[in-house]
Amino acid sequence: MYSLLSFIGILVGILIARYTKEELKQGKKYFLWMERISLILVSVVLIYYYKPSWTVFLGLALGYFIELNYFAFGLILVLTQNIIASLIIFIYGLPYGSMINKEKTKKILKELILFTTPALLLIDNIGIAYQKELVSFAVGMLLIRGANWKFRR
Repeated sequence: MYSLLSFIGILVGILIARYTKEELKQGKKYFLWMERISLILVSVVLIYYYKPSWTVFLGLALGYFIELNYFAFGLILVLTQNIIASLIIFIYGLPYGSMINKEKTKKILKELILFTTPALLLIDNIGIAYQKELVSFAVGMLLIRGANWKFRR
């Protein structure tokens, strides 16, 4: 349930962008900051609730080179069902969706596929068995994307 609500943040962001085109150019810098702070905040919340394991370093390495934020969000929400994390992910989706251009609407489908893929881990409880490691991996991916100041979209 929380997963669906958190993904709707992208759609709400697109709606906001459609009606506030002039303000988007001025607020782009603030939207990027809001995204970064949301990524760091969700990482801190998960570090507090789930003490990270060594796989956080694998997530840091992969997250530096590849942007898979919504895959990490899906992993987190499937394995933890944390309402605070889902709220922060919703907030992340607002500026992210606002900055998606009309040409990038295919990107929403890609993000939806990445977001729902971790649900396959629930088959035979594979994800539950390795919950701490998978959540740590996702935290590493998000933390490096939020802390990478050179990152530009």
